Amino acid sequence: MFKRLLNLGFAKQTESHISKPEGEYAGCYFVNGRLIIHTVSKTTAGIALAENPTIAPIGDRQAIGSAVLQALSVSGTNTTDAIGGISQFAPFLKAAGVRSYKAFMTDAICLDIEKRDNNFTISRWENEGARNGFAPSSERPCELTDPTIDLLGAYILYALGLTNCEAVLAAMGGIDPTATLPPRNRSDIS
Repeated sequence: MFKRLLNLGFAKQTESHISKPEGEYAGCYFVNGRLIIHTVSKTTAGIALAENPTIAPIGDRQAIGSAVLQALSVSGTNTTDAIGGISQFAPFLKAAGVRSYKAFMTDAICLDIEKRDNNFTISRWENEGARNGFAPSSERPCELTDPTIDLLGAYILYALGLTNCEAVLAAMGGIDPTATLPPRNRSDIS
């Protein structure tokens, strides 16, 4: 059961025995033309669970940035290690407008968002299909320090491959030589 949840991208084993500064965690999926932003809570055993999916409008960077900040603000540590099974993923299927996990994974893109103090890290996960789930990407994560809501939304769209770097730079108010933009190799970026 746990392996299946790991494959879903719904649960991720963390190294809770290693001392790390605590942060806030959220994530998002782009699937079936919908942007789904969710909170991530850790169980006391160190298992990260995706919860509370909400749909954000793709064309509105402010709304995306606000939804991410909201999801981050309610992330935390659960007091229980109970995992209710595959049915806990049902709200994600409903938000994506699909009926099965296989349909969800057809073209899903997954991002993890971590906030520590005012530093954000946005990491992309590779979709390896319904059988294997998501795996960490070899792409360099996006790093942001104290971004505006608009810039956070622009980076989310950029990391998903839904916009180009010019949109991110516009959200920054111009070209910033310290910007950390990982390369995107998608031909469908507008």
